[in-house]
Amino acid sequence: MSKFTEQDVQAIAIEYANALRSTATATDASFDAWWAGRESPKSKIIDMTHFIKSGIDCEFWSTGWEEGEDTWVPYGSLVSIDSGKYFAASSEKTTGWFSHCRPRMNHKMFHDGGECPLPEGFEVALYYRGGQAAYTIPYIDNKWNHDGLDGDIIGYKILGLADGWAYPYQESKL
Repeated sequence: MSKFTEQDVQAIAIEYANALRSTATATDASFDAWWAGRESPKSKIIDMTHFIKSGIDCEFWSTGWEEGEDTWVPYGSLVSIDSGKYFAASSEKTTGWFSHCRPRMNHKMFHDGGECPLPEGFEVALYYRGGQAAYTIPYIDNKWNHDGLDGDIIGYKILGLADGWAYPYQESKL
């Protein structure tokens, strides 16, 4: 899957055409040299505010812990975001501020209709009323219908970020 949008491709084509105008020859070798010398596109940043409204279970951790599967703690809902910190609330665990937040990963979640509950930028497994499952689908490519038919999406599992996407706290690493 390409991480370039149609707009990105158009901008790259214009950028390359302008670069060709400034050079004497237009060969494959010149394109390769131009491509290697240009700046790579930056990752798009996930809109974390979406999770405040959606109520999707989130996992949190803070800088200082070692990052790994066991360090992401399912706390519950993301309540607010302030100065790059994420406030978690749960009836079962302590509330508090964390430096990192993501939606709960590799966990089947029920979907009872309406629009896609996720912001753009995730790869998901979808579960349909008819029993079939589709894996590694960017959510935006699917209609989240709920008409009582076999093709209705009744659940999903977030598998990770789609190519070309990052969380806000990863922005400094890009």
